Amino acid sequence: MASLIARECKTRSARTTANAWRAERGYPLHMDLSDAEFVDYVKPMVLVSLHTGLRWGELVRLDWNNVDFDTDILTVLGRTAKTGKTRHLPLNSIAKACLESWKIIILRTDLSFKDVTGKREITLGKLGATF
Repeated sequence: MASLIARECKTRSARTTANAWRAERGYPLHMDLSDAEFVDYVKPMVLVSLHTGLRWGELVRLDWNNVDFDTDILTVLGRTAKTGKTRHLPLNSIAKACLESWKIIILRTDLSFKDVTGKREITLGKLGATF
């Protein structure tokens, strides 16, 4: 968690510096991240994974229609599960709050986690892993 928090602080700081540079030159500013719940998809993905037990492949293929905020249940469909079996997972308060915040941040698109281009392909920086 400390690493995730540090990463987000570093990203926020870099964005603030970049926007100051852009403002001095009259360029359009990037979105201000200083008050954003998350700076990108990494922290919410990690939190949801830790609090639900979702496997990587299940996580990156998660759709909003698999999340029921009324009953606090997340459904993993058999076609995306390693075992091939559909299962229903309870959402604890942290996972639910994380998903609710993420849904607001990404403007209610149909994909829970995606890269900035809207694709499901997710790259985790220095790990060099693309899924």
